[in-house]
Amino acid sequence: MSIYEEAREALNILDAFERYGFRIRKVGSTWRSNECPVCGENSPRSVKLVIFPDTGYWYCHRCGHKGDVIQLVAEMENVTRFEAAKMILTETASFTSTKRRSYKELQKEEIEKLKEILKIKE
Repeated sequence: MSIYEEAREALNILDAFERYGFRIRKVGSTWRSNECPVCGENSPRSVKLVIFPDTGYWYCHRCGHKGDVIQLVAEMENVTRFEAAKMILTETASFTSTKRRSYKELQKEEIEKLKEILKIKE
């Protein structure tokens, strides 16, 4: 069995999403969230992310990214898939991330960076 197969079996994808603080809800045979670990979109009115617990994969309808539990940890921890698999198996994934910021926070940060580049003072 490969390190990736072992990591997928070691951590349930629903548990991983919940540990990272995503609000998920069951709809039929799938689970859904308004938040995406890649694009960071958080839309309270429409579902963006679908989680398939029977296959262990997720898919974002907004940005098109998809993956398994290893890809989720890799995205959230900003590491490679191999490092993410090792983190899952050694239980060293922090399950906290600076990547989880609201869209407004990201916009504000980008505006501040642009202001700094252009040296515009308010």
